[in-house]
Amino acid sequence: MPKESDIVSKAAEFVSVLFKERLAEYLVYHTFEHSKMVADTAQKIGKGMQLGEEGIEVVMLAGWLHDTGYTEIYRGHEEISVRIATEFLSKEHYPEVKIKLVTGCIRATKIPQQPKNLLEEIVADADLSGLGRKSFFEQSELLHIEWEKALGIVQNDEEWARQNLDLLTGHRYFTNYAQKKYGRQQAENIRINYKAIRKFAKEEQEILKEQSNIDNSELNEDDWNSLFKSNIKEISKPIPDLDGHQHFANDKKAQIMIIANAFILALSILSMGLLMNGGISFTIVAIPFFLLIAVSLLTVIFSLLSVRPSIHSSVLAHHEHIEKSPDLILHLKRLKYLHYSYSLFLHAIPLSIVLFIILFFLAR
Repeated sequence: MPKESDIVSKAAEFVSVLFKERLAEYLVYHTFEHSKMVADTAQKIGKGMQLGEEGIEVVMLAGWLHDTGYTEIYRGHEEISVRIATEFLSKEHYPEVKIKLVTGCIRATKIPQQPKNLLEEIVADADLSGLGRKSFFEQSELLHIEWEKALGIVQNDEEWARQNLDLLTGHRYFTNYAQKKYGRQQAENIRINYKAIRKFAKEEQEILKEQSNIDNSELNEDDWNSLFKSNIKEISKPIPDLDGHQHFANDKKAQIMIIANAFILALSILSMGLLMNGGISFTIVAIPFFLLIAVSLLTVIFSLLSVRPSIHSSVLAHHEHIEKSPDLILHLKRLKYLHYSYSLFLHAIPLSIVLFIILFFLAR
């Protein structure tokens, strides 16, 4: 090994000591072994992509140092890792130009990955090479445990499997080497994960089927809430956005309807003004115009009703004659209003256009 590459050995020793002294015991995924795997994999990918010795040195250093920030913070650890790496490499009199290459590779491991050059692509692929390994599910379970202890994120096996599926299906390796090396096993892991989710769904359906055979007359309010809990969980499942906020699926659709029809209302009024200024008789467009306005208004109203929070849920929940879960009733009402808004939009808008065309030609 060339003398200059001794820095890689020093980095490995530095990380070993740092993790033993300062890494929390509950971090069972982001360990010394993980860093070693990333460094070794970066070396293999680098060779596969025909990097020179200096390039391989850079990606291996980034692999060793990319998770050192976990010794201080969990979220946002990448920038801490950059600082620690810079301090370590500077003390070892490593060239400043190469230090910037190493820190750029460390930043490229941040999710969602956005590497800007081949070196960064190699380290990014090495860090997530586990998605394309047979050990994926074993390592994933360690991350599951780590998230619960470090972040307080508690997810059952089905929820974790669904999150894994999103990660597996949403990732594509950057380098040709990684695509060929890990792509096939990644596809196999997707198949296995999807099969597990289907098994969870089947078990849930069987439980619901058994519960549905219970004599309804013997069920009290708490029994009904338990019976519909799993259904409500699915049909009202919150959708996280990029900012970490959560929205319900039907709320998202209602928002789209509101925005679209608000635009239609504004455009209709503007168009009417332009037509009148152009000398077209109001009687020609009066009927379709008012129909369009009415439809858009009703659509907005029903869309707003579909997302309007209910103040009666707590009252219903304690009503002695309750027949269904209050949450289910509320959700079904929302879906009904949303259905009305879509029906109006899909049927009446075309009718307005047809009427406009007919009346326009009749008036000529």
